[in-house]
Amino acid sequence: SDIVIELEVSDEQFKNICIFINNTFYINDAGETSILSKKAGGKIIFYKSIGSYHLFNTCNTWLARGLRKSGIEIEENILLTEQLFNELSRIGNVLKSDQAED
Repeated sequence: SDIVIELEVSDEQFKNICIFINNTFYINDAGETSILSKKAGGKIIFYKSIGSYHLFNTCNTWLARGLRKSGIEIEENILLTEQLFNELSRIGNVLKSDQAED
């Protein structure tokens, strides 16, 4: 990744993030997830989810929502990577960034 930000989270916050992620998977009647595709030799896996991806519900929005539900104070209405970076760099430790410095 071109951007890496370290966040310190409590055990409870981590548990809540995991619950949020788990609750976004589509589970069929047999209790199984559905793999839609694999990329990069199987290192990146796309699963069928609950909800849909669109202009106002991007991967950045999804991540912000999950962090917020865990108790991390972050703006939830995030669409762009730059918005997410700005929010997370305010509360975390930037380890790697391709963002231009002011």
